[in-house]
Amino acid sequence: MSSEKDSKTREPSPKAAYQQYHEAIYQGLAERKMGGWSTLDETLDMARQMAEALKAVGAATTGRLLELGCGDGAFTAAMLESWEYSVSAIDISSTAIDLAQKRLQSLGLAAEFATGSVLELPWGDEAFDVAVDSHCFHCIVLDDRARFLAEASRVLRPGGLLVIMTMAGDPPPALREHFDMETRCLVFDGVIARQIAHEEAILRELTQAGFEIAYH
Repeated sequence: MSSEKDSKTREPSPKAAYQQYHEAIYQGLAERKMGGWSTLDETLDMARQMAEALKAVGAATTGRLLELGCGDGAFTAAMLESWEYSVSAIDISSTAIDLAQKRLQSLGLAAEFATGSVLELPWGDEAFDVAVDSHCFHCIVLDDRARFLAEASRVLRPGGLLVIMTMAGDPPPALREHFDMETRCLVFDGVIARQIAHEEAILRELTQAGFEIAYH
């Protein structure tokens, strides 16, 4: 049995704080007038890799596409400029969504944006032909990862495609003091910021969620 003193001094268990964590980051980016997480070249390279994945599995080039974790809209814009999909996009940060909408308006592009959680998507069943993960999956941690995949599966039509680009392997040396090897999570100030699984574990998560690996 713990004493009252013990209960007050015990370190809290790490937790996920998706909205608070990402909102603070995007507010900082907006204040510093920075474009987002990635450079333009990195964004274009990600779009190229996703296009290669879709081509490799013979995906149609038209239809409805959902972007999971759109951030400031840089990748959204790259998709709209290169592909013919009707795009919907979601992010948990309202500041990110505001930045994304302004980016697309400045480029004369249009997409449907929603502020919300990828763990509880505001669209009906079988609404999309393709769902793409814009470096969002590694921001989802522990048991929530299965919820992420279940929601992606729910909104995809039969035969629909989920394309995931995510961090894998071990973190760089500068981050290893924050990395818990048992859970594969990066923890900062008691908040789990990322889960960086090994490649084989990620593929296993996907197959356990009912997805068939068509391209890897």
